[in-house]
Amino acid sequence: DATVTSPEYTGVDLRAGNMNAEAAYLVATNEGSTGPTFSTGVSSVIASFEASETTVTPAYETWAAANAPTTGGDMAADEDGDGVANGIEFVIGGGSTTNDLDKRPTVSTDGTSMTFSFERSQQSIDPTVAVTIEIGTDLTTWPNVYPVPDAATVGPPVTVTKDRSPGVDSVILTVPGALEERKFGRLKVEIIP
Repeated sequence: DATVTSPEYTGVDLRAGNMNAEAAYLVATNEGSTGPTFSTGVSSVIASFEASETTVTPAYETWAAANAPTTGGDMAADEDGDGVANGIEFVIGGGSTTNDLDKRPTVSTDGTSMTFSFERSQQSIDPTVAVTIEIGTDLTTWPNVYPVPDAATVGPPVTVTKDRSPGVDSVILTVPGALEERKFGRLKVEIIP
């Protein structure tokens, strides 16, 4: 087994199939300025390396800095006054210099099912962003919630077609069933902390 000598080291000793007893792999990080000492019991190795910290800005924050600076990135606000909330504009590929009403989701029926569809900007795909389609029979409660997956999928109920055009996915939700009662659909975008 490997032993490590360094107060700043965190890591794990890994061994994989059909290897002799002396072979081991040590995956480690070191937050200090010098490398840790690794020992496998057979010989010691001094490892030194330079590390740099990389900060990744969540996709919505990047979009909001360019497209929603005066509303502070508030997802419910409408930075450009076109009737489409910032969070929705982010997902549908809108921006602060364009009227994005024509990019809003559409709803249609064929007598046996309801179809809710929209085009999603691939730049909005981010682990911090949750996109769902909600269906209800009034505009107050939304009992049926359908998560929109990041990857290509073939429904039912949600179908995602990747790269319908460069950088744009097609998202279609089909809700089968009798349409005797009214049905409403909405696109919901949330930031996951």
